[in-house]
Amino acid sequence: MGSYGIGLARTMAAVVEQSHDENGIVWPQAVAPLRRACRGAAGSRGDRVQAAEALSAAGLDVLLDDRDQRAGEKFADPT
Repeated sequence: MGSYGIGLARTMAAVVEQSHDENGIVWPQAVAPLRRACRGAAGSRGDRVQAAEALSAAGLDVLLDDRDQRAGEKFADPT
């Protein structure tokens, strides 16, 4: 038996189909899980933490990627 309802999975699939580029999904702000993600490309860990705290204080949801990986590995990671 199949289901033809409009559920979360179909809605997200439609968003991805309409909003992507050669690098992957480009989430529209209205449905994005986060508004900003901080991934370190330069500077110290303290600089990244300070930037994330400033964005958070401005009222934005922030995900700080503080993994011990090179910046290129972080940018290539789709998560």
